[in-house]
Order: sequence, then C-alpha cells, then structure tokens
Amino acid sequence: MIRFEKMWAIARKEFSEFRRNRYVLLTLVLMPMVMTILLPIVYLVPITTLSAENTTPVQLTFNTQNTYEGMTFSNGYYTNTSFKDCVLDNVILDGCQVNGGYLNYSLVRNSEVSNSSMQSTTLYFSNLNGDTRIDVVLVSSVIIGGQSDRVGTLLLLINVLMLMFMLIPAVLPTIIASYTLVGEKINKSLEPLLATPTTDLELLGGKSLSIFVPTMLASWLSFIPFVVLVDLITKPVLGYLILPNLLWVIAIFVMCPLIAALSILSNVIVSSRVSDVRSAQQLGSLVILPVILFFVLILTQSAATSVSLMALFSVVLLGIDALVL
Repeated sequence: MIRFEKMWAIARKEFSEFRRNRYVLLTLVLMPMVMTILLPIVYLVPITTLSAENTTPVQLTFNTQNTYEGMTFSNGYYTNTSFKDCVLDNVILDGCQVNGGYLNYSLVRNSEVSNSSMQSTTLYFSNLNGDTRIDVVLVSSVIIGGQSDRVGTLLLLINVLMLMFMLIPAVLPTIIASYTLVGEKINKSLEPLLATPTTDLELLGGKSLSIFVPTMLASWLSFIPFVVLVDLITKPVLGYLILPNLLWVIAIFVMCPLIAALSILSNVIVSSRVSDVRSAQQLGSLVILPVILFFVLILTQSAATSVSLMALFSVVLLGIDALVL
C-alpha cells in the first residue's frame, strides 16, 4: 500500500533542493513569461494593427440575359449571366451572379458570388457573401458576409499559441527532472535514499510530485495573464472575449497535466539511466516530440483543431502515461 506521507516527505526534500538551484527557479519563471507575454505580442499585435477590411459592398449593376442552373461550364467567357449551383472551371466572368456554385482557376470581374466555393480564383471589383475560399486573390473586392481574413488569421494564430503554450509542461520537467536521480548520484545521496524504508513506487511518486507541482503551478498561473493579454489584444477586432473557451480549458486543464506526467515519467527514467545532468536534459527533451508532431499537423492542416480531436488526443496521452508508468 502506498504511504502518501512518505511520498510527501520525498517531495518536500526535492522542493528544498529546487529552491537552492537558481537555474531551476529562473527556468520556472522565464519560460512561462515568454509564452505568456512575448509570444502573444509578437503573433497577434501585427494582425490587429492592420487596417480593417472594407465591408461596404461594391456598387454593381446587373443586366442578366441568361440564367443557368446545375450545369458545368469550362474554358469560356461569360457576361451578364446568372449561375445557380453550377460548376465553373477555367472561365472568365464579367457582370455575372453566382449562387451556390463552384469556381476553379477562374477570373471574376464586376460580379457577385454568394454561398459558393472558390479555389485558385481571382476576383476584381466584386462582392462576396458567405463563400469558402482557397488560394483566392481579391482585388478591389469586398467580403460582405462570413469571416474576414483578419479574423480568420487571428483565430488560427490563437490555436497556434495554444499548441505552443502546451510546450510549457513538456519542457519544464526536462529541466527539473534531470536533477531528480542524476543529482542524487552526483551528490552521492542516492544509496542512502534507496536505503530508506520507502518502496520504489513511493520514491517515484515523491520525486514525480515534486516536479509536477511546480510545473503545473507555472503553467496554470501563467495562463491567467495570458488570457487577459490575448483578450485585450483581440477584442477590438473580434468584438468578443475569445478566451477562455472549451478548447483551451481542455488543453490547459486536461492535456497539460497529461503532457507534464509523460514528460516527468520519461525524464525520471532517463535520469535513472545516465550519470550526467546535461545528458539527462538532452535525452529527456525528446519527450516533446509528440507535442511538436501534433503542432506540425495542425499547422499543415492535416488535422483540424477541435474539441473532439483534443479529447481523443487526451485519451491517447492517458494511455501512453499509463504505459510509461
């Protein structure tokens, strides 16, 4: 049976060691400060300072002569035409109306496109309303409905910051945990510690607890000013307070502890196998690779950031933590 008083006694001993180590204390303070203050300013402020998009519709006059519905057109020039639910591929439109269609590799001038999907298309002096755009160039055109490019960029960068924020509980233990057993070896206090009436699980639990507590305190405390700063920067553009939301709650209070646990356990294993603090830190830092992979997947749009995806990733992390333990 695990004796928690033994675990806490070991944790208290580690806390006293950390307080005397300036390198550990500086790491606990500086890294969260960078993630909390510097990164939001660097990433978000340039986007919010851009001039707002023009939302006044372009004044257009239509003289519709032909109307088509549910048809496919390619390699042609069309003017004064109305298209509904049509596929338009490699065409030039002038003075046309497109509703619910698909535009691909086309040029659109003096037209109105609504509720349509566009890819690799250029629009000049046109109105857009509720469209989906991929690689679309807008020249003197106005987005009437839907999400503006500036808002979309801000939301994407906030998700990127979330993934970078989750590096805090992954990286901090690589600094602290490397001193758990390697430090005992260097100070020649490992054998007396192993001779104490504690089980292996109590020893592991005490040392892990001494790393988990400061890591999560640093992560959670830094989240408060981070939320305030992000909301102050983005509210003038978004019109509402973006944080905290359910996605961030799962990330900070579910995924971050699981990431911290994985990093701690892995680093304790590494620390028990090597005899040099620097080697322990270098090998232990490999534990952040799964987080970086997830980060890359999001950026390359191989996966979309969503509550269901975060929940699934949390379950996977929980299973990995149990296996490593």
